[in-house]
Amino acid sequence: MRKILISLSLAIALSGCGGDDSGGGTGGGGSENKVTFDQIVIPSGFNLRSSYPVMLDIALNSNELMYLNVYGSYRHTHNGEIVADTSSRIIAGQIKDGQFKGKFTATSGLDSVLVEAWFLDGTRIPFRQVVQLPQESITIRN
Repeated sequence: MRKILISLSLAIALSGCGGDDSGGGTGGGGSENKVTFDQIVIPSGFNLRSSYPVMLDIALNSNELMYLNVYGSYRHTHNGEIVADTSSRIIAGQIKDGQFKGKFTATSGLDSVLVEAWFLDGTRIPFRQVVQLPQESITIRN
């Protein structure tokens, strides 16, 4: 269900980016396949107005350059390890001197996110934390 909600939100957002229909200019014009609003199937109970901004504030004890990923979908392996569904990445960026501040939009269908911070050398286990939603602000300190 999460994948459907994320895909639907993305489809709606992208369908609003069609630009000029006149066929002139550099956009390619009339050869695009357009989807009309009445062709979009919205799952029962879905409410786009239930999306909300989430502020992300991370401060880790590291002076090394790290890379941040936040995922909306993940699973637990039989030995308890958390594995992200990489197609569900919500936000990504560099963590400099252990600090990252960002913002993303969550929907009511998103009940938790996986926050991962990777060392660039790839030899150490990344920092991972599952955060329950809804929240307007996520603060992580270690």
